[in-house]
Amino acid sequence: DARALGAEIRTYTRATAIVLDRRGRVAAVHVRDELTGREDEIATRTVVMAAGPWTDELLERLAVPFGRRLLRPTKGVHAVFDHEKLPVTRAVTLMLPDRRVIFCIPWVERTVVGTTDTDFSGEPDDVHADAADVKYLCDAVNRYFADHKVTPDDVIATWAGLRPLVASDAPSASDVSREHEVFVRPEGIIVIAGGKLTTYRRMAKEATDRVVEWLGDRGDAALEGRHIKPCRTKNRPLPGAQGMEIHGHRGVEAIADKLVHSAGLAARVAQHLSQTYGQRADSVVVRGVADPRLLERMDPDLPYLWAEVDHAVEVDLARTLDDVLARRIPLVLRARDQGLGVAARAAERMGSRLGWDAAERERQIERFRATVAESRKFRTG
Repeated sequence: DARALGAEIRTYTRATAIVLDRRGRVAAVHVRDELTGREDEIATRTVVMAAGPWTDELLERLAVPFGRRLLRPTKGVHAVFDHEKLPVTRAVTLMLPDRRVIFCIPWVERTVVGTTDTDFSGEPDDVHADAADVKYLCDAVNRYFADHKVTPDDVIATWAGLRPLVASDAPSASDVSREHEVFVRPEGIIVIAGGKLTTYRRMAKEATDRVVEWLGDRGDAALEGRHIKPCRTKNRPLPGAQGMEIHGHRGVEAIADKLVHSAGLAARVAQHLSQTYGQRADSVVVRGVADPRLLERMDPDLPYLWAEVDHAVEVDLARTLDDVLARRIPLVLRARDQGLGVAARAAERMGSRLGWDAAERERQIERFRATVAESRKFRTG
């Protein structure tokens, strides 16, 4: 959506240094493309640092003096089970003796249990579910669902992440505020820290508003004679949601019905495509006109199509096998083999579009295998 509005998108680009002018204000940022190694300098008057759990690390690396650590990160872990093993049909709230709350959530063919909430110290790049996390979640399930006992051996996949909570002296991880804060530095560096996924639009609005305020307060030439319209994110639909209002409350169902009748897709596949892509679902399915094999399922248990690999690369800017099988098409979380069985074919498909040679395809497959291994670390401790 940002690209459609004129933004230049640079994925896999690392900021390596911030350049200040004679007045001590931001003038440019040095960057390096992590996929190609190309280095560049981007002229800018402000920098927004929205780095989540990497905030303190990035402040230090870019030599931005703050005088204290901003974050108190806490780790959250989810475990995925087969729906038949834990057949819930509604989200269930589990209140535990230690006053924590976790959820048991149906995910069509699977069931998700989580999340944990524990203080974390270490590298943000090295976060995974350990044996204690998974045992905790299994014990919680068994406390509530006596007829559906689960063990760590029943776990299909896990994922873990850090909540980038603003540091406080709260007694426990669960007591730390989930609110976000925006810090404006005199150099023109705006740092947003804390918050949570469900408030991402509000966070983006506040950070952007502070950028405009900072430029305006300093009489920046970039704003002279320009009228900056109020932020519209509150009412702007996501890509694929434009025009959905014409279908009323049945928007997603109407698209799925159309896909079933016009493309002959199975109902579950059509449901997945409509929920994931909205009005863009047609552009995924149309790829199967030239090559019907693209409308085959990637995994017989799940609704993902091979056409989605092409869409991920050509439209959604996927550039690594991880991007596709762990993020755009989450086989790493939902497939019984976590996508290992189709990794080679997916790498070949991507490579034909991105110009990978045999060595690069193998590197991509190895990196993906490492991602799968990360989600299975709980089995070894």
